[in-house]
Formats: sequence, structure tokens, C-alpha cells
Amino acid sequence: MKYLLLIFTVLFSSTIVFSQTKDELYKNSLDKYLSKDYYGVISDLNKVIELDADYKEALFWRGVSKTLIDDYKGAILDLNKAIKLDPTSSKAYFHRGGAQLLLKDRNSACSDFERAAELGHKGVYDLILVYCDN
Repeated sequence: MKYLLLIFTVLFSSTIVFSQTKDELYKNSLDKYLSKDYYGVISDLNKVIELDADYKEALFWRGVSKTLIDDYKGAILDLNKAIKLDPTSSKAYFHRGGAQLLLKDRNSACSDFERAAELGHKGVYDLILVYCDN
């Protein structure tokens, strides 16, 4: 009987997870981001991206979250994809520049910071003044 109950519980909980839409999973990930559960964010967004590999917001937030857990290379890969899908995203260039700066790739970081500034990102100017040769 316990074995049957265990099987039912596993199957039922799996159905609940898989029945969530990508938009519901995405919204859940943002709630986790606000509570600083970055591993939970990444887990939810992995599922979103499995359902839709071109979900640019999911790629962006997964990249940001990877930066916050010190996975800078993973962050850059996600932000590269987000930028490919939306080359006008100043915030994606800004965050990719931040990850590159943390990897000590100042030239790439400054290139991204300058692109973010060109696209209207206001918070990047101080970083350009501090880290980039003008």
C-alpha cells in the first residue's frame, strides 16, 4: 500500500509540474528572483527554455541569475542568445558586460557597456568612466 501511495504521489506531482505553462513557470521564476532564490530561478527557467528555446526574457533572467551565483561563462552564453534574439536590449548588453568584467575581460565588457549606453541604458555611464579607456 505504501508503495502504491508513493507511486501515486510521484505521478501526481509530476503532472502538476508538467502542466504548468511556460508563462506560469516564467512568472514563478521572477517571484523566486525577488526572494533571491537564484538556483530556483535557473531551475524554472531551464524548463521554460526547454519549452521555448527562443524565450528571450527567460534567457535574459537566467543569464542574470547565473551571474549572481558566479557562473559568469554560463551567464555570457545565455546573454549572447538573448542579444541575438533582441539586439536592441540595452539591459542584456549591460549585464553581459558585467559578467565579462567579472571574468577580467575589460575590452569586451567596455564594448558591451558602450553598446548599452548607445541603446539608452542610463546606469552604465559610471562603469564606462571607471573601467573603460575613453
